[in-house]
Amino acid sequence: MWADYGHSAYHVFRPGGELDRMVRFPSELEQEISGPEMTLPGNMRTYLLRAEAGGTLLGYPYRTLSSSGGETPDGGFSYSAKPRDGPRVLERLSIDGNRIRVEEIVRAWVPAEAEQASRAPAFTPKLLFDVLPDGGFVFTDSTGYAIKFASSDGTIVRVVTRPIKTRTVTEEVRDQYREWRVAQTEREFGFGDLPPELGNQMREALSVDAMLSDAQSYPVYREIPVIDDLGTTWTGGVWVRRTPEDGYPWEDHVVGSVLSGLAFKTSPAPASPIDVIRPYMEIPRDRQAGLHLILNHLIGSRHAFVRAWAYNGFGVLAVGNPDFRREVEELFDAAAERETAAVRARIRHARVGLG
Repeated sequence: MWADYGHSAYHVFRPGGELDRMVRFPSELEQEISGPEMTLPGNMRTYLLRAEAGGTLLGYPYRTLSSSGGETPDGGFSYSAKPRDGPRVLERLSIDGNRIRVEEIVRAWVPAEAEQASRAPAFTPKLLFDVLPDGGFVFTDSTGYAIKFASSDGTIVRVVTRPIKTRTVTEEVRDQYREWRVAQTEREFGFGDLPPELGNQMREALSVDAMLSDAQSYPVYREIPVIDDLGTTWTGGVWVRRTPEDGYPWEDHVVGSVLSGLAFKTSPAPASPIDVIRPYMEIPRDRQAGLHLILNHLIGSRHAFVRAWAYNGFGVLAVGNPDFRREVEELFDAAAERETAAVRARIRHARVGLG
């Protein structure tokens, strides 16, 4: 699906790439500003979208653009556009009709610093999300390690946490980040490979000096969040990438203008720890006691592979029934002292599910 702001509609494509149809923007985004030679969009909303199983889309409107325009006293025409960070909400977009229908599903946490600013400070916790095969979705919106599992209507049914502390941003960290941002800007827009005269013209055209000044005073959030990105698998597993312990969150660099469109240049993701949260499995109450007996037997197997997945089964059991939690945690603690490396690795994954 591709947004066509000139026609205030989305182009919907078939899997093979052929155009299927066009769907009009929601009515609140369809305002247009007419100039002497062109019609310009009055409002824009840029979404990060994920396709849901039922044909709908789950989206985060991470960027908005409010525009104004009109005739000037001398008979000319003026047009101005003001970009802002979008609202921290997840919306469901239905595209089965002639016009997109939008329903707000989740209103995420908004740090006070981000709420009061026209742009979010660096290190502001990201709103990250992805869909699950059962119709629900998973998201995170905080500085700490908290992965929220939600049903289709946005009701939170499970939260996976880990006791990983955030890093406080000191003055030294803030200054180092700003220096890094200046260096990034110089590297991207220095034009050192061009003849000096042409390079200076390019810098002036793109207002590189203003970019550098902006980088030197860029606002910085008070903490560095633990989670940097997440994604789901078709089986319902969740991959969580953490912020590097001695680095910064991954930043995508977006440059361009309203009239020429947006060009995306994505920097490589940093090397950082990745957690895998297994799919949640609900075990009926009347079968939990029998499973408990089987797992107790299997952790005594002479095969490490069998023991590893038996411990994993105990983790699933404890997630579904908190009555088993204390017993399972003690079991994990004891196994961590005597088991093989492979079994201990599986137990670490099981602990993530417990939070």
